[in-house]
Amino acid sequence: MAEMRLLANLITEMGNTKGQKLNGEDVLELDNFNILSKSITAMTRRETGEQKSGFKLRLGYLLKKLMKIMKGHYIQLRMDTKATEVESFSAL
Repeated sequence: MAEMRLLANLITEMGNTKGQKLNGEDVLELDNFNILSKSITAMTRRETGEQKSGFKLRLGYLLKKLMKIMKGHYIQLRMDTKATEVESFSAL
């Protein structure tokens, strides 16, 4: 359950950064990579400006897991273009 809460917080932060409501699929879109990067930076900074390294690692592992799950989901639905987009995203 902690991973789902973390993912929800990431999606909310991305929506706040972009200024519109987003969903889970929007996290792995190539067009939103800069927004994802800014959101991760915002979530992993303390008030003093220091970095929360452990929290950043948790987000990284969560994104790897999300990519694996979404790629399998897209392959099952025969959405090959979306599956290759997730592969391209993982290369970044």
